[in-house]
Amino acid sequence: MEATPPRQWLITNDCEFGFFKRLFGGKALLEKRNQFLQDFCQTLHQIVSRDDRFSHIAWYNKQTFDRPGDQPSSCP
Repeated sequence: MEATPPRQWLITNDCEFGFFKRLFGGKALLEKRNQFLQDFCQTLHQIVSRDDRFSHIAWYNKQTFDRPGDQPSSCP
């Protein structure tokens, strides 16, 4: 192990819809939420990628995070 390990950050974004929002919001609301999160992650990735203080950026899937066979992605 290194005497001074690299600084690491873990940023999560996960917002679950409640029962009534799923029931009355329909598919359009879910698609709008997913598009917003995708746009947000793309913007965040672009900002962090341009910063020389970050040497490695990895994106993980919520369903497979920290499980056997989990493979991070280099983009959202």
